[in-house]
Amino acid sequence: MNGALLYDMAARRFVQKSVLPAEVVREIIGHMEDCGQSGFFYSLRGECIRPHHLPLTRPGLLMFRQLRLEIYGKEFVETADLRAHAGDDIVYFTTNDRREALEPLYERLRTLPGLTSVLYTDAYQPGNWYLECLSAAASKRYAAEFLRRSCAFGRLAGFGDNLNDLPLFAASDERYAVANAQPELKAQADRVIGPHTEDGVARFLLERVQATRD
Repeated sequence: MNGALLYDMAARRFVQKSVLPAEVVREIIGHMEDCGQSGFFYSLRGECIRPHHLPLTRPGLLMFRQLRLEIYGKEFVETADLRAHAGDDIVYFTTNDRREALEPLYERLRTLPGLTSVLYTDAYQPGNWYLECLSAAASKRYAAEFLRRSCAFGRLAGFGDNLNDLPLFAASDERYAVANAQPELKAQADRVIGPHTEDGVARFLLERVQATRD
């Protein structure tokens, strides 16, 4: 989630989280309603992530939820009142639509204090755009820097496909873009590797490991 959460897979717990203040969540909801939009507010309860949303009708949002139900088994919670959850540990808001439909909401949210908002095109579905919001104290760059410090890594390699990976590249010593990445990201990469549809990152890592053994 763009660095809003860091999860220790061995310990099975979150080691860092950047929670949005309740007043900021309420402001997002207000602007969302004014702009005729809807979306998903991701809350953290214990070690579980639970996205809350209003009843969905737009095909893009329904598809977003269905894919994550099938692939990740996420527990989506439908609610009639998002404001009732504003005081939960909300770490992330996302929605998707056409660019022109999201831009009015993005223009409102990008100036809110304490909030980082990102609007970018879907690399895999032409015409679909994503709007994401998280704490200004969180980013993929901050997450990478936390890992470097806490694990005492000497070098970090970053892999990306879209514009929200630019902060990750800024914190990485080596930068790799998959072949189907956005042109702006490729321009910042040290190397372009295979596309995600051909397991580009996994193949690159396998080759790197094998090279160190030879």
